[in-house]
Amino acid sequence: MTLLDRFFNKKSVEGAGGSDLNELELRPGQLLANRYLLSDMIGQGAMGRVFRAEDKLLGVSVAVKAMAQNLLNQQMIAKFSREAQMGAFLGHQNVNIVRVLDYGVHENQIPFYVMEYIYGVTLEAEIARTPLTVPRCLKLMEQVCAGLHSAHQGVLIDNRLYSVIHRDLKPGNIFITHNPSLGELAKILDFGIAEFFHPAHKAEEHRPMGTLAYSSAEQLQGQRLEPTADIYSLGVTMFEALTGHLPIQPETNTVPAWIHAHSTQPPRLIRDVSPGLEIPEALEDIILRCLVKDPKKRPQRVQAVLDTLKAISQDLGTASPVYAATAPSHSDILDEIFGTVDSAASLSFSGSIATKTLADASAFIPKSSNSIPDSAVQGKPAPRQEAIPEWAITLSWPSDKPIAEIVFAKFMHLPDQEGVGLWAMLANAKIQQQFLPHRHIEFLVELDPHPMLAWVTVLYNDNGKMRSLPCFLDLAESQWQGMLTTLIQQGEYWFILYDAATPDRPIQVSSLKLSAAQRQQLQQSLTAASQRQHSRMPQMSKQKLRDRYQQLKASLPEKLASR
Repeated sequence: MTLLDRFFNKKSVEGAGGSDLNELELRPGQLLANRYLLSDMIGQGAMGRVFRAEDKLLGVSVAVKAMAQNLLNQQMIAKFSREAQMGAFLGHQNVNIVRVLDYGVHENQIPFYVMEYIYGVTLEAEIARTPLTVPRCLKLMEQVCAGLHSAHQGVLIDNRLYSVIHRDLKPGNIFITHNPSLGELAKILDFGIAEFFHPAHKAEEHRPMGTLAYSSAEQLQGQRLEPTADIYSLGVTMFEALTGHLPIQPETNTVPAWIHAHSTQPPRLIRDVSPGLEIPEALEDIILRCLVKDPKKRPQRVQAVLDTLKAISQDLGTASPVYAATAPSHSDILDEIFGTVDSAASLSFSGSIATKTLADASAFIPKSSNSIPDSAVQGKPAPRQEAIPEWAITLSWPSDKPIAEIVFAKFMHLPDQEGVGLWAMLANAKIQQQFLPHRHIEFLVELDPHPMLAWVTVLYNDNGKMRSLPCFLDLAESQWQGMLTTLIQQGEYWFILYDAATPDRPIQVSSLKLSAAQRQQLQQSLTAASQRQHSRMPQMSKQKLRDRYQQLKASLPEKLASR
């Protein structure tokens, strides 16, 4: 605790003086504390912006939240600092809360704090794709309960223990990632409007805060809150995770209507909302108990909810399943992948390498699934798979890369020469590999204001389905210039595909050849890039390439159909 206190005892923010607020706005490319190099902005909220950044000291990706410049007053600065402090204290004591790693002030004016960077997706995005199965919901909600329990247990401040009430628990503030040791992992985000609670404090009313659909009536009415307010939000979240619907729905989307609904409207029953979903009675019971209007009649401690969920999981593991939900078929998984992933195209960048979040397509795969039934490919048998070269059989996923859906380029030491490899990891990769047997290559180049290249490998089939994997390279950097020179000379690269479930070995290693026109295109791009004076605005070129990449994807089906 002393060490954590120490890193918050940094020089406080002085007034912004006469500085132009626009001059204070942080932008990609800036270096904070001579350590954190800002990359893309990946989020924005009421308190500020969140950037992906590179920790130049440790060489890892981090997330940096910088306070919005229009909030630079002492009251909001204190609140922002407290938010960072909460994240530091709680994240270090529980793995299910996002950790805050550092805190500082940029140029003595803009407060910021540094968090662990997590590869994954929010629970909100997962539910939008498909509601959770009962086992998966139980596993994730147990972890959410563990994180909440840790917050409610509190932090020690001035020798007094204060419970931390989140006040905005919802699927959008629950992040799902993958840990090599722990498997699927839920982490609670955003303690930006959390508050400390101590039973001995005089009761006070507060300005209503939170998200309307997930907040209890007492919270929306500005009453003094206890941890039971978070338990109500947990009930709404569990209901939605299983059904894809909210348990409470007012007639109009207004604050008074939501307050009235949360105060008087009985929650809907799961069997009425999702008639085909059968769940253990104990699970529906605990959800409804969390949604009781009177906070004194809800479970008083989140530990009680956690104990119930664990008991249900244990029963399901030892008895015959009492729920109807089954693992989706291969065709269900493919529908999810091709119905959502490429249309979303939620690309993010790390240095010069483009990545895509894992859970954009992280449907459950049965352990025994080794092939796709004929019906999944409209009567066509699965194509013959290329044998993996002997040198690549034991080629494991690089230890410095996350277990996540990413694509990156890398020099490779082959048995007879140095070559170029494009490494990719996908969820359900084995299914996609068999369903999408053909490969296609595209290169997009943007020279103004900064030379950048989008290297796109497309997996597709004869029925119009495809999955494109983009990798973005900075042509001003010597390492990528050298790699592309090798690629031009050899005229081919190795496409190395991994399934996220088996990172110890590739499921496909194949040589993809460039056409003469593509080799000429790359050579001309390198020549043009070398003759230009490089700007310091790679993000602008990346955005241009993103837009062109979207246009390319729209045109690819027709282009591939004519091949």
